[in-house]
Amino acid sequence: FTTPSNFTTTLLLFSPTKPPSIMANDCVFVSLDVTESYNGSCGKNKWKYYIGHSGFSYGGMCPNNCGKVTVSMGTNDTFRPNEDDVPCPGCGEEIEIEEAILVDCSCTVKYRFQYQSKKDLQTEYHKVHGKDANGHKKYKRIGGRDQYGRIKWRNYHELRFIAKSK
Repeated sequence: FTTPSNFTTTLLLFSPTKPPSIMANDCVFVSLDVTESYNGSCGKNKWKYYIGHSGFSYGGMCPNNCGKVTVSMGTNDTFRPNEDDVPCPGCGEEIEIEEAILVDCSCTVKYRFQYQSKKDLQTEYHKVHGKDANGHKKYKRIGGRDQYGRIKWRNYHELRFIAKSK
């Protein structure tokens, strides 16, 4: 087999868990699905590093053996999952972000999906404070997994979380 001189080979590398994205002049990236959110209360779970931190946190699976983890990012700042470094609290290896978790804070989410123009920037507001009847802190989880355990991804042109302490 010989390759013609005008033949070009393109190698595409895809993450084993994230679907591929089309790159354009207006960069497209894959991140957690902000249209999915759940309310709950912090409590005991089987994961050592999956903790309900006050403020804004990212959650995901450690690529090593630490299991499901949360990484506290704080408040009074802007967070961008496609740009933020999020090391596992157990081993320091970078986690793949699959959810944002809010505890005792408010958060503005600004996003624009793939194929939406800049004028279509959408905004959602979330506020989570207080405790449930058992004295556990309330939380809001944005993103996560579906009923089959698959991470819910979306393609974005823009995504940012603006977290405030109260």
